[in-house]
Amino acid sequence: MTAWPAPSRRSNVRWGEVLILALAFAAGCGGQVGERARTRRALDARYAQAERALAQGRLDEAARAFEALARDDQHPEDRDLARYRLARIAEAEGRPVEARQRLEALVAEGTPERAALARLQLAGQGGEPALRALAEAFPDTVAADKAVKRVALGAEGDGAGDDSDRAAWLQTLADRHPDAAVADNALWWKAHLEIERLGDLPAARATLRALIARWPESALVDDALWLLAALYRRVGAFDEAARTYEALLDYRNDTSFLVGSYRSARLDDAALWAGRVRHHGLRDFAGAAAAYERLLADFDSSVLRDDALWGLAQARAAGGDPAGARGAVARLLAHHPGSRHAASARALAQDPRPEAAPADPALLWVRLGETLEGR
Repeated sequence: MTAWPAPSRRSNVRWGEVLILALAFAAGCGGQVGERARTRRALDARYAQAERALAQGRLDEAARAFEALARDDQHPEDRDLARYRLARIAEAEGRPVEARQRLEALVAEGTPERAALARLQLAGQGGEPALRALAEAFPDTVAADKAVKRVALGAEGDGAGDDSDRAAWLQTLADRHPDAAVADNALWWKAHLEIERLGDLPAARATLRALIARWPESALVDDALWLLAALYRRVGAFDEAARTYEALLDYRNDTSFLVGSYRSARLDDAALWAGRVRHHGLRDFAGAAAAYERLLADFDSSVLRDDALWGLAQARAAGGDPAGARGAVARLLAHHPGSRHAASARALAQDPRPEAAPADPALLWVRLGETLEGR
């Protein structure tokens, strides 16, 4: 956060007087701010009631509520959301002409986000060209993100391109709108095409590296790093895989926002994989032990702690540190007696000279499609 600048000693401003005036102004505006907050809460409550009626299938009640909300010209974004909901209700009740008219009116005069959603709904009749045109016209909207996903997954309809053409268009879209919200999504789905449909893993790695480098604050960076590490594992580039998992940990631990730090759900998994790759891929036992220790230090509630302790015991044994191996086993049995590793841990604890565990290539295998699920 940028520090507030200290006043210059040469300034003629009397900062105490400024503070008094600011407090007085805030007090005078307090009534107005409070009234706006009450109006906002009341509006939110009305929307919540309308959305609840819609979700529960009470379409007549929902339509009446959204009709009233659609007349509110003081809050254009909320008004146009209500208009969009009315179009979807008309569609659900079998009035396609009315639904289309409502959507077309939103496209013509709605706020950008709602106009884009309406256009996305209409794009189903225009096929892939309509989806591409939407993303180009409204690159800063959620609808554009949805459109590029549908293009990447292979939209049906006249004018649909092949997968190579789709990948090229997604790259062009990102290049043409580098500052828009759709850009990082376009490259994410380009990587999906290159992995799942084109089978071009080098191109996918280049695409993911470009996404990470060009949009380092994107919410997709952790997914991109995770997938990039999996691609490296897939081709046996274990050093790059380990460093990429570690980069994910360093990146997300250093990233924070006004409301607090962002903690990816993948972080403890990345720490575990860094250890596994160093252990079973690189046979770097000291590096593996450090990675497992990092998980144990940073993630005190992780469900992977017993996996990390068992990995640590094996890495210590493999690195010629039987005492360290037994120490990790003791921690595992004390804190996770029901672990699936418990029987193996007890056997290792009884071994006067624990042997290095053999490399297990099966631990390093990855099915890439799993990394794309849920997006």
